Amino acid sequence: EAKGRVRERKVRVTIAAMAKLLHQGIDYVEKASTTVQWPPIRLLLAYAVQHGLMIKLKDMESFYLCGNLNQENREIAMRQVQGFETAGKETWLCKILKGVYGLPHAGNLAQAKLAKTLETQFIRLTADDCVYVRPDIKIGQPGYAALGAHVDDMFCIGDEAGQSKIDEQLDKVFTVKTEYNPAVLTGVQLEYDEERGYAKFHMASYIEQMLEKCGMSDCNPLPIPLDPGIPKGPLPALGEEPADGWDILYLYQCLLGMLLWAAIKGRPDIMFAVCFLGRFASSAGKTQILWAKGVLRYLAGTKTWGLGYQRHNGPVFLQAASDADFAGDSRTSRSTSGLAVGYGPQFDPAAPANPAVGLIVGRSVLEREVASSTAQSETHAAHDAVEEIIWTRHLAAELGVTVDDPVRMHCDNAGVVKQASKQVNHTAAKHFRVAQAVVRQQANEGNIELVHLSSAKNYTDMLTKALTRPPYEIHRAQLMGPQAEFLG
Repeated sequence: EAKGRVRERKVRVTIAAMAKLLHQGIDYVEKASTTVQWPPIRLLLAYAVQHGLMIKLKDMESFYLCGNLNQENREIAMRQVQGFETAGKETWLCKILKGVYGLPHAGNLAQAKLAKTLETQFIRLTADDCVYVRPDIKIGQPGYAALGAHVDDMFCIGDEAGQSKIDEQLDKVFTVKTEYNPAVLTGVQLEYDEERGYAKFHMASYIEQMLEKCGMSDCNPLPIPLDPGIPKGPLPALGEEPADGWDILYLYQCLLGMLLWAAIKGRPDIMFAVCFLGRFASSAGKTQILWAKGVLRYLAGTKTWGLGYQRHNGPVFLQAASDADFAGDSRTSRSTSGLAVGYGPQFDPAAPANPAVGLIVGRSVLEREVASSTAQSETHAAHDAVEEIIWTRHLAAELGVTVDDPVRMHCDNAGVVKQASKQVNHTAAKHFRVAQAVVRQQANEGNIELVHLSSAKNYTDMLTKALTRPPYEIHRAQLMGPQAEFLG
């Protein structure tokens, strides 16, 4: 539940560890199964807010058991459950007919059953094969519905007629529990005010659990997650053994994993800090644990911050921004790139205190190759952002939203903006000309429009480096979108 309380407990029959003896290609054909990515869930929520659609969470009971072992899979048997043997047949084996928990291919079978159940009324997207939408119905038209499947949880948006179609299809095969305006989705809290036209993903309960687990419930909050002086100071050498032993390293890795989950799901404002901390996952000591606790202290003071989405009466657009910190990693001289793709009214650099764009995709990564110039690192960041724009446009189109206008993309490097409109054969840029060509092609085809933005107003700057408090708070407001407590 929203506060982390256990709603109910379940007992499941599972196949024992002998499942490791089952081999793909002999005992079963395929075991791969996927879950919906988080960006499509954010985009579905943004569309629901903008168009006033209903949101429901559907939980399918015993989802794996709905998958049937077909003729392509070899017959599998298991011993009877201890204490529940059939009298007089205690030594008999059970032939498995369903996707019992523990079978390597149980998830694949259940997912195939779901796709088969929905195929008569819904199409499966190519942008994400765990997202389904009613065909030939544009968003805003009567009967619209779309859903994202995360194992046995279905995040559904649509009007009343569209939601009825989802119920009609699922009820044919599955036993479904439906929750209207759910408070929690895969561990992330959701606030949705359909009438007001506002929604927010946040992780207040998860943060409180982290603080309690680390004995920091009463800690003093910090205004920023990472001091700007830390990345520029002395750091553990590459390949160095853990400074304070393996037990300390294990504690650090556990803390890092908890922070990483928060950064990915609903707190992109700590994304750079977590990216930086991840560079010491094999060599951290007590000093690095203090750095990680600094991120926790920041979260303690911003528990209710999250990704906000607000309805607007005027036109709304997909839009993006990218940035790079050239040679920002002092140990390897590799650059850090950041990007963001959002949905909302066109970003206004002149009004940083009035955030209105909801985040769909956010990323902070250490670039794989060492860049030899600012232009190269910025081009690689722009290239990554363009790839996300192409995918998001494709996703939006499949969801029934027409994206005719080029997606405006902000970049603070004048050279990258120039290359997007005009090919300049510069000898210093020949080793990254392919990335330049990709950006330029998308601009020429009208899929993107590159716009120059000063570094002081580029909110993706916070995804590439540690900032002082004033610029950090300005960029955070833009990246995280509107927060209900500040809307009035």
